[in-house]
Amino acid sequence: ITIRTLTKSLDERYIDEVDRTYTWTPIKSADYSLALVLPPYSKYYIHAKLDDQILQAQYFESLLPSSFETVGHVFIAPREYCKDLVKSDNNTEFVLNFISLMDTNTPDYQNCESDLIYNLILDSGITAKLVEKVWKNHDLHTLGLLAVFVATDGGITRVFPAKAAEDWIEDPEPFSSSYYKRSLDNTGLIFSTPYREPNSVLGMDLLNSSIGVLVSAAVDLRIYG
Repeated sequence: ITIRTLTKSLDERYIDEVDRTYTWTPIKSADYSLALVLPPYSKYYIHAKLDDQILQAQYFESLLPSSFETVGHVFIAPREYCKDLVKSDNNTEFVLNFISLMDTNTPDYQNCESDLIYNLILDSGITAKLVEKVWKNHDLHTLGLLAVFVATDGGITRVFPAKAAEDWIEDPEPFSSSYYKRSLDNTGLIFSTPYREPNSVLGMDLLNSSIGVLVSAAVDLRIYG
């Protein structure tokens, strides 16, 4: 059964009215049932298989820090892409560890989750093209924007221009980010205001300071064939 219910955002700052599908079944020899609650999104996943080595290399280059000034700063979700991958709380270091491992191994390496890696590389390449073919053709400041970004199920978050990444405080794992989950649960634009401690605006030069508001929306991709 699908019902309309209320849910609290991951950062515990917002309440949204969302759809959830409840499925349950009784447990034998027990007085209770087992229930499963699912959202209406993420029912399908892209299964990327980059067999073209040249295309794979081109997309992989968009992950390299040397490309950040051109196509924006990249954060990657801290997932277990390979058993040998050294984890780090510093995402830039984690990206470098991932790149270093891929320099000596292929995504099909036995200790790696090839599906996760191929989806990550595919999303990196597609989001880089978004920067090159769309974002670079607009003057962000004329549009009243400090920066633009895109985040994907595959684990890529790309922020443009790269210098804006210095102020990016969202979780590099999209599914752990409040704005991402709220965008999936709602239609239209989602506005997230920066959190500030009480009285923190005292002493600020409000005339010369810019306070950004994060605006996000989910893009519904329909792929046939």
